[in-house]
Amino acid sequence: MRMKFFPLFFLISLISVIHLSAQSNNLIDNLLSQKEAAFGDTALLVLTAGRLIPEDSGTDAAIKYVAEKIGKLSGKKADNHITAAELSFIIMKTFNLKGGIMYMLFPGPRYAYRELVYRKDLSGRGGPYRKVPGEEVLRTLRQVMDKERIK
Repeated sequence: MRMKFFPLFFLISLISVIHLSAQSNNLIDNLLSQKEAAFGDTALLVLTAGRLIPEDSGTDAAIKYVAEKIGKLSGKKADNHITAAELSFIIMKTFNLKGGIMYMLFPGPRYAYRELVYRKDLSGRGGPYRKVPGEEVLRTLRQVMDKERIK
């Protein structure tokens, strides 16, 4: 029974990978190589994954979007390192995730971080203000996107 679904799963996976552009692949490779993920690269990846900005946008457009639409993170530059709390807040806002009571009362990076740790999408080690490696950015984004597709 399971073997019948394997070719279908493989085909769906292949189709989902084919639509990625070369720019997205370069961005992912760049993030994977970063020991401390850059704010601009992370914002660009999350916002394009959430389809809030076009894939051919640059980091400047992503930072501008974050400052204008997401708020609370203005003043960040593309080469600044992103913290776990900032990553969490961008993800929560991008995917319009509902948080707990504290996030509903005080929506911001700290309570977004606590929500993603509670959901087990993000590691709670090191606290909300630790710098996040690029690999963890990708893993966290994948986990959130996988959970949101199921719903």
